[in-house]
Amino acid sequence: MRPIDCHTVAVHPDYQGRGIGAQLMQWGLETSEKLNVPIYLESTVEGVPLYNKLGFQTLAEPVVFKPEVTGLDKDIQAPLMVKMPKGAGSTKFEQWAESKPSTT
Repeated sequence: MRPIDCHTVAVHPDYQGRGIGAQLMQWGLETSEKLNVPIYLESTVEGVPLYNKLGFQTLAEPVVFKPEVTGLDKDIQAPLMVKMPKGAGSTKFEQWAESKPSTT
């Protein structure tokens, strides 16, 4: 089974800091626990504190978006974050990913 990928979760800046982001993440977090699979996402630097509060950890390798994709004049790095389900015990995401058969 593949991990849950939270593709895009955003809160308008006028409404940030009110717990809305955490509420939006609840479904994914609950589903991760029910299915006993990790949940991961590409964060913004500004979003890291919220995801840390929710139990996510930053993986070693960020996602890099090239200027051809972003339209900006430089690479943009997005922290890749993951939260393991309680049922995984002390298993790290990298260990979990290596233990799964390839789906390609």
